[in-house]
Amino acid sequence: MRAVNWHDRMIVELDIIRDKFLFKFNSAPTGEQLSEMTDEVGGLKLRMVEAWEKITATGPSVLGRIKKPSKHEACSG
Repeated sequence: MRAVNWHDRMIVELDIIRDKFLFKFNSAPTGEQLSEMTDEVGGLKLRMVEAWEKITATGPSVLGRIKKPSKHEACSG
């Protein structure tokens, strides 16, 4: 579940940056504005790598904490 949340979060944050690019500027962004957005994307990538490293550092033991569906739930799927 955590990995899905990680991906969802990254998508949302990238969508926010994309929306800024598309809708904040009435014309092409200046070099300075584009540089700021590049820094924002770079910062997002670094934060997401750090978050992913924390998730994966827990190892396979995290999988044991995921509730497996009962046989009934699995068949009704």
